[in-house]
Amino acid sequence: MTVTAQPGRDIVHLLFAHTTVRGRGIEVIEDAVALSHVDVSLRTDGRAPASVRCVPQGDAIPFTYDGGRVRFTVPAVELHQMVEVAY
Repeated sequence: MTVTAQPGRDIVHLLFAHTTVRGRGIEVIEDAVALSHVDVSLRTDGRAPASVRCVPQGDAIPFTYDGGRVRFTVPAVELHQMVEVAY
């Protein structure tokens, strides 16, 4: 998981893949395994989010905000999923 801060929003990048070593220092992805119901907790700078949604799909994700943290569950991650936390 990495987070990119942009004006008015944070973009959360979730990446997941099983890799297999082939040769010297070469890792390949042979089978993409999807993850489901991935729980995320993100510390914010004190601002409560206005919305959380999958990008580019645009699907809204229910979230809670408490103690400077936004918490949400990403429905699925197939290799890569972006999530926008808008303020």
